Amino acid sequence: MPENKTNIPKQTNAMQSLPIKIVEQVVENQSREIEFRTSELDLRQLQEKNALEYSNKALEGQLSDRLSQREHLKYSQKILYRISCFLIIAISTVIIVSLYLDKDPIADKIIQAIVYIFVGGVGGYGLGYNAAKDNKNGQNQNNDRYNFQPTA
Repeated sequence: MPENKTNIPKQTNAMQSLPIKIVEQVVENQSREIEFRTSELDLRQLQEKNALEYSNKALEGQLSDRLSQREHLKYSQKILYRISCFLIIAISTVIIVSLYLDKDPIADKIIQAIVYIFVGGVGGYGLGYNAAKDNKNGQNQNNDRYNFQPTA
């Protein structure tokens, strides 16, 4: 393009011959595009604001849910401890009374039952713990060690 001394390009015949309608159309399209982008930015801001409000409400819900969960767990443990203490005291009382009344076989059978229950519980816990550990390590759930199937 030919240039003058001030480095401003001279208008050529092609630029001068553009109809005014085309130029007006380009300007109108650009203004519409700017309006569209503005409305798009407003929409994004509204979406971000709504996302922030939603996340804050969700956090508040989680906070209250966790608080009620902790209260329930605390209450459940308190009840479990009370029941356990009551059972221990009741069984101890029965054993002591049977020993005091010279009913040694009754006390012996009660102690024997307690030992059997305790050993069975510890064994079951250990078996379940090992099964969970094996499953966590990726071993097959259908391990023969834990599936006891009767033979015909």
